[in-house]
Amino acid sequence: MLRVGAVALALSIAPCALGAGEVVPIFSNGNGAVVRAVGDESAITRPLTGRSEGIVYDAMLFEGNVQTPTTGPGGFIDEDYVSTITTPSTLREFMFVGGVETAGHTVFFNFYDTSNNFAGGFGVSLPSAGFTLIWTITLDDPSAINIPAAGFVELVADDGTNNTDGMPTNAAWRYKDIGPAIGSTAGDVYRMKIDVIPTPGALALTGFGGLLAVRRRR
Repeated sequence: MLRVGAVALALSIAPCALGAGEVVPIFSNGNGAVVRAVGDESAITRPLTGRSEGIVYDAMLFEGNVQTPTTGPGGFIDEDYVSTITTPSTLREFMFVGGVETAGHTVFFNFYDTSNNFAGGFGVSLPSAGFTLIWTITLDDPSAINIPAAGFVELVADDGTNNTDGMPTNAAWRYKDIGPAIGSTAGDVYRMKIDVIPTPGALALTGFGGLLAVRRRR
């Protein structure tokens, strides 16, 4: 479900022992994270899904009409999600379609549960400019974070005060008008895929018509 707005970002990105409720500074690239663009959405026609058994939410298929909402420095875009796991799990890879206006600028992705509690997140410097690129961010220990089984993801465009480059950015996150292939959401469907490290019992399927996520901001 779409929510776009402006908010001051007040997150600590100093290196620390990582875990739930902390922000992982991927843009420093000191933690083994891999950030890459796998292509421009307009140039790829095949369905884009992965084969990992850890995929618990997938809205990356190309059917439907897409839109590209943007937000300015310090602004945010929220997306509700309900995954197919029942307990928090370690995030292995996050994929989304969107990007930044200028190469090297930073966006943050923050995860909240259905009670609006911050669970963790990361900041990432995207090495290519463009609002329709397909990005994969692969998290390797010790950069792993635990994400809720259901809640919402928030993209925040850096306002220039929360990383070492001091560059405010405009950012975008594409959405479409058909439901995800795995998991569920409400309203517009933002293009993302969530892949977690499977744990015992974590891959038990939940009813897709169940819990609806609650956004932190209304």
